[in-house]
Amino acid sequence: RLPTCSRAPALATLSAFAPTPSRLTEPCSSSRRASRFDAAARAVIDAAGEGARFFHRTGHGIGLEEHEDPYIVAGNTTKLVPGHAFSIEPGIYVEGVNGARIEDIVLCGENGADQLNQTSRDLYVVAG
Repeated sequence: RLPTCSRAPALATLSAFAPTPSRLTEPCSSSRRASRFDAAARAVIDAAGEGARFFHRTGHGIGLEEHEDPYIVAGNTTKLVPGHAFSIEPGIYVEGVNGARIEDIVLCGENGADQLNQTSRDLYVVAG
């Protein structure tokens, strides 16, 4: 049995945006820009009433550096094209108290994107 915590509802909201096959077919099309993926994540979190607590970018590129382009954030008009590897890690935070984040790594391909990690989405509480 996994522990529970006050952020379990936030985790459920974040899980609602987790990459799915239908979401992963669009990111690498010629019209899909990094900012649109960020907007999609924010729409789910805003609808749950947690928008003010999502003050971090949705994700970032992964390659030679830990954090690099393309940044998945509002205003970034970079087209997501085959070969781009990036994180999708929306989070809901209560400043100075706690937060919840789910991180996925995706790789753009010719026919959409592939989710590279297959990690459990079970809740684990990390004491700090």
